[in-house]
Amino acid sequence: MRRPGFVDSMFGGLDRGVFPGTRALGTARSTMGNRLGGVLTPESLFRLILAFVLATALWLFVTSKQTQGSFPFGQTIQVQSVGIGAGLTVENPLPKVHLSVGPSFEALYQSPGPIEAEVTLTGRGPGVHRVPVQVRGGIDVTGHSPRTVLVDIERKVSRRIPVKVVVVSAPPPGFSLRPGSIRVQPRHVFVSGAKTLVDPVTEAAVSLSLTGLESSVDKDLLPVLENSAGARLSRGLYFNPALVRVHAGISQLSSYKTLPVVAQLRGTPRDGLGVSSIRLSPPFLTLYGPQGALRKLRSLTTAPIDVTDLGSGRHTVTVGVREPSGVVVGVSRVRVRLVVTPVTTATTTRVALTATHVPSGDTSQLSASTISITFDAPENKVTADSREITATVNETGLPPGSHVVKAKIRAPTGVRVAVVQPQWVVITLRR
Repeated sequence: MRRPGFVDSMFGGLDRGVFPGTRALGTARSTMGNRLGGVLTPESLFRLILAFVLATALWLFVTSKQTQGSFPFGQTIQVQSVGIGAGLTVENPLPKVHLSVGPSFEALYQSPGPIEAEVTLTGRGPGVHRVPVQVRGGIDVTGHSPRTVLVDIERKVSRRIPVKVVVVSAPPPGFSLRPGSIRVQPRHVFVSGAKTLVDPVTEAAVSLSLTGLESSVDKDLLPVLENSAGARLSRGLYFNPALVRVHAGISQLSSYKTLPVVAQLRGTPRDGLGVSSIRLSPPFLTLYGPQGALRKLRSLTTAPIDVTDLGSGRHTVTVGVREPSGVVVGVSRVRVRLVVTPVTTATTTRVALTATHVPSGDTSQLSASTISITFDAPENKVTADSREITATVNETGLPPGSHVVKAKIRAPTGVRVAVVQPQWVVITLRR
């Protein structure tokens, strides 16, 4: 007698009317068959098959969507122009494009080959054109943005522009730039680019610094293109040659002279106040230049110092020194300390400066023949006291040559000398 198998136990229920018309496959069942028959019923088996079919369909759907999609590419590509006609140029900068690529393994996981984004300008003349962007490369490009760009085509011109040398700093004290010694080679450069950019250019400026130079120099400098207002121009312009050579002649000044600095005041302090003290730092400055020009100079003056409405107290200002023609001043600015104090009655007078105790056989020359003296005195004595004030320079023991000495002021009793200008003078003794 045949023993029932797994098939009999699995489909044993079919002969009990589950599916009418099916033939019975066996009636005998083992204990294991009874248990499996309770679990793997036709209904549960049908559900298992249905779940498998649905899972397979979902996997096919997702896979299909992935292969049909696109992804942004990790690089932007610069648009280049090709095919532009002779004598024309693109004036505006072209943008970069963003790419979309397919989900192929090569596009997502491998380095792509060369990718190019171009606009073809063949046959297009001057003007603004909207041109389609074409992308080519070794990957699956599904799209790009923008798809068109505006291209401004202009005529390309070239002009001859003069070179201008601008001296931005002077040589050190004791040295000067020889007049007419600056030479530039070449004297012109050729500027090329779009006509609207080239037309405003008027000159090519080079900046020459002479700081610390004690001998003649030749420098290769980069020009800067400028318009008539001095504004710099650079975008979209090219010039040839890129560098120009500049020669500057530096000479050492053979003569020098030290002179006192006189503060030049303008205006008056507040009512009842006056400038009682003026101190300059430095009080003397050295000049360099030809002997003929130096011989005529006795002192230096500052730029005007406005003391209008100054209050009582100490005031400090820094001012420039006026440079005489034909000479060079070693220091161009001095610090001036002013003391403003109450003044009951004050007046200023000029007193002749005389030299005393001149050695026998010597002749003397003073840098100033008179000095300005401001003094306080009772109002009824101001005129008489001003005649009794004297200013002298004592030359006792001085050897021949130039010396800086302090003027000695003598005033009557009760008179307070407030300001002496200049307080120090230069005396020159010759035998």
